[in-house]
Amino acid sequence: MTDYTLADLGWSDDFARQIDAQMSDLTPARICEVQRDLLLVLTEAGPISLIPTDSAGDYAVGDWVLSDGVKAVHRLDPFSNLTRKAAGHVNYQQRIAGNIDTIAIVTSCNADFNVPRLERYLALAFEAEVTPVILLTKSDLCADPTPYVEQAQSISSRVPGVLLNAKSQEAKDQLAPWCKPGDTLVFLGTSGVGK
Repeated sequence: MTDYTLADLGWSDDFARQIDAQMSDLTPARICEVQRDLLLVLTEAGPISLIPTDSAGDYAVGDWVLSDGVKAVHRLDPFSNLTRKAAGHVNYQQRIAGNIDTIAIVTSCNADFNVPRLERYLALAFEAEVTPVILLTKSDLCADPTPYVEQAQSISSRVPGVLLNAKSQEAKDQLAPWCKPGDTLVFLGTSGVGK
């Protein structure tokens, strides 16, 4: 047995309403990793591996599936979908994650800071209808982080910019509004920014 419940993992009445009588003997599971021919999921009984019944490309991290213990029998409709244009010359959207409450767009107070990149990440969040927040990391390594904060906050009045030092005790309190039990927070940002 685990120390978490389905509600801790993000389960809600909206997902329960999608289950009909024919599915009542199946177990809800939340996907935490999608591999080519395997789904790693979390259940109240603990983590297990499932075989996807559809193409693995139909699933995304954060999706809820109903399982018979071996296979992902049915994927429940997500309340949010983070997607991007698929790589190459194909014309379709690739699912990145599902059922997200908040996207933390992470950038650092150094040469990695890039306003156009932040705008692209914000466009992804708004398109997915997910609440975004900009996290400005490595403030402890910057002589004056004020210009970074001002630029981040000037992008959109709807998006808070939070300056934090990830190594400090205060960082936990600063992130608390977006880290409530049952909520799903996703971090987006380039390598090395302090995700």
